[in-house]
Amino acid sequence: MLTFCVIFALLIISLALSTTIRQPQREGVSEASA
Repeated sequence: MLTFCVIFALLIISLALSTTIRQPQREGVSEASA
């Protein structure tokens, strides 16, 4: 159970970091892809 909780917490943290990092760069990324 402990390992599962740790992995779940890491997944949540990684998702939160990815969303916070992508928000300000969405315009630049969309322009580059387009």
